[in-house]
Amino acid sequence: MRKIILILAVLSTLICKAGDSRTAAVVSCQWDSKNIPDKLYLYNVSNGDMIEVAASSADADKTFNFACQVPSADFYFIGLSTNPARFFAVYLKPSDRLDLAVNDSTFVLRGNANSLENQDMEQWNEFIREAARRANSQTSPISTYVDFFPLIEEKAQELLHYPTLHSRDGQFNRAFAEYRKLSLTSTALNHLFQLRTVHPKQEDFTPYYRNMRLEDITKTTDLLHFPHGLELIGKMIFSRSWIDGTQISSLESTLNSLPHVLNDTVKGEYVLNMASRQKTYDGMQAFENKYGSYIFTDAQKTAFQAMKTDLIKVEEGAPAIDFTVEDTNGKAVKLSDLKGKVVYIDFWATWCGPCIKEIPSLKQLESEYHNKNIAFVSISIDAEKDRPKWKNYVSSHGLQGLQWYAPEAAHKEISAAYQIHSIPRFILIDKNGKVVMSDAPRPSSSEIRPLIDRMLN
Repeated sequence: MRKIILILAVLSTLICKAGDSRTAAVVSCQWDSKNIPDKLYLYNVSNGDMIEVAASSADADKTFNFACQVPSADFYFIGLSTNPARFFAVYLKPSDRLDLAVNDSTFVLRGNANSLENQDMEQWNEFIREAARRANSQTSPISTYVDFFPLIEEKAQELLHYPTLHSRDGQFNRAFAEYRKLSLTSTALNHLFQLRTVHPKQEDFTPYYRNMRLEDITKTTDLLHFPHGLELIGKMIFSRSWIDGTQISSLESTLNSLPHVLNDTVKGEYVLNMASRQKTYDGMQAFENKYGSYIFTDAQKTAFQAMKTDLIKVEEGAPAIDFTVEDTNGKAVKLSDLKGKVVYIDFWATWCGPCIKEIPSLKQLESEYHNKNIAFVSISIDAEKDRPKWKNYVSSHGLQGLQWYAPEAAHKEISAAYQIHSIPRFILIDKNGKVVMSDAPRPSSSEIRPLIDRMLN
């Protein structure tokens, strides 16, 4: 081990960005499980995004080694990916030496050279591990709110009387207190937003969820140093609407919660994140007029301007790639059959919650453009076994427009052609069969009507 550390210390400036080798931290992770992964990654967090610092392959002893510049003390994350189920947290200071036995979800310290701070991190990982496993794992048995809510309440109470820390570093102790709070909040919210066999009703939510407040996690910029930190804001807003029985129907209604985000920098980053969802230059201009005052730092302003510049290029048309799917009667239908009309396509599935939430707005849109030269096409990508469920949903919910179904082969072909990686996904095509936008605004967006009007005129 000593030889490895000495070698890595010498190579640290080659492995990571150039800098003072005296600030290099050396991390050794011996894999403690049967299936050895090809790579293990070391991440840091910037503005809520996980940034890869280094990657390592295992040596003959099943050990992954990292040597990286650590300019200042901070939380780092070691794992197989940025999925919350696949990484764990450590704390690195300049010149730290960290020796671990790891698997795909946790670690145990080895030897006596590890810092007191990482003894505290080890203790926390053990504290949160089972709750995090249930929140983030999709392996059987899949957790539901029935078993999870009591566990999160238990952890919330234990957190109030958390054991005395090993560390005497005031900076770490303050940051770690905030980290623990965010970690428990993230674990609780992640459980709500994973596919489950059963979901809680309004009355099922327990006190921990009911007492969640945006103000509690946005007083400082700590949220921006937590993995997927900005996502916690959106998840908390949606969970609050779930608990209160209110409707989050659009981007604008989400941003109505901005007054509850206390820190100006965090608020600016969240608004910047929401701005990235705009699909047109005009839409971005309207967004700027309404929310631009929240863009706070110089870096945020530069990033926002770059987004606007990129959108100038988005609407350059190309011929739509044709495809064949089936209607509700199983008859083959083609996209090219609609040439001469503006076409607004919705890719969706009956199991997709966000897709279902767009249906009322889509119905309203269809009603407003009734008898206009536009075709509204909804294409289901439900599995073949769920085709009867799709047909029943179309009938029982009175879905309008053209209702088409994409069998598996067609689904794969369309997804590859139009780079569809998630749903709902909307595509807008003009009368000449050219793509106006391959990732068009949703029906609930204020951007879509001006865009359609422009295509029709």
